[in-house]
Amino acid sequence: WNGTLIMPTQSPSLSDPSGWISPSIPKEWWNEIRRNMPVFDSKITPTEFMGIIPEIFRSFPNVERSYHPTHSFGIWGEKARAWSLNHPLEESLSEFSPLGQLYANEGHILFIGVNHDSNTSLHLSETKIYNFPKKICASPILKQGKRVWEKYYDYEYDSSDFNQIGDAFEKDFSIKTHHIGNARAKLIPMKKIVDFGEDWILENRDLHQI
Repeated sequence: WNGTLIMPTQSPSLSDPSGWISPSIPKEWWNEIRRNMPVFDSKITPTEFMGIIPEIFRSFPNVERSYHPTHSFGIWGEKARAWSLNHPLEESLSEFSPLGQLYANEGHILFIGVNHDSNTSLHLSETKIYNFPKKICASPILKQGKRVWEKYYDYEYDSSDFNQIGDAFEKDFSIKTHHIGNARAKLIPMKKIVDFGEDWILENRDLHQI
């Protein structure tokens, strides 16, 4: 088989505690957490909120994992090595990320028992919008072999309306559906839904502050 399989293997807690909201953290704890937070390790850092399939997948033989403290991807197959390299710290889900590689190669998204609120590819729609808002982020990373607390800019990603985007897309485009066990599966062309999502966000979100 000469295809490439990619899954999000995110670890959002490797981020600045000042931005945590579930739960929020007292300010007097922030510096202690920053000092003691483990550095991202592509081999052992577990996924968070991804479900059991990506968590198991990341540990499979020959799966490459891109180096990003919060938005890494596990990739297996023909282009795994190439797509996992040089994942930018800033603009982590942009055209320069593994997600962008999948878009450029006209990949497909497979949902297994999930809805569009789990559709990570729609974050790429956000990054395609000119001057989409950004924020300062920070995470522990390895830099020249040393642990550093690194600040960087990334987009203010928002998945709260992704189900609305997905429902609108499915009204306009036919997609393949099936069942895998008891789970409903959907196969969606990524480029079509990302481009659709870009237009939908521009039309329906309040972006007047951009």
